[in-house]
Amino acid sequence: MAQLGVVAKINGQDFQDDEVRKELLKDKEAESAITQKVNLYQMFKTPNLRVNAFLVNIICMMGFMCYYGHVQNTSNLGEGNVYKSYFLGALVEIPCWSIPIIIAKLGRRWPLLFLFSTSGLAGVAYGFIPVEWHLTSLSV
Repeated sequence: MAQLGVVAKINGQDFQDDEVRKELLKDKEAESAITQKVNLYQMFKTPNLRVNAFLVNIICMMGFMCYYGHVQNTSNLGEGNVYKSYFLGALVEIPCWSIPIIIAKLGRRWPLLFLFSTSGLAGVAYGFIPVEWHLTSLSV
């Protein structure tokens, strides 16, 4: 409060200590009245939050499972050569480093839609590639 008095004196204003104290107490009471206990059940009361929570969980599971499958399949990329497998596994992850930049520019919705659609189409296309086409299956 003493600092506020000094600031008011420098600015040429009249500082009234009692009024400032009343305003501060009023603000504290308003903040304490707003504070409520929140639990997980309240999230499922509204339909929008239910849908959003469900979609976030599904999207995260899909992303984690795709990455898990990629990591498990890394040893097959190099056709038996450990160094080649490691290099190709690291090379595949390089485009992922640009995703935070893309999300910062475009938001989450459209890049996520595009990337998951592209990966889904690539997965379907991979099912139709003959086993003999090693290079094509590697590029998909």
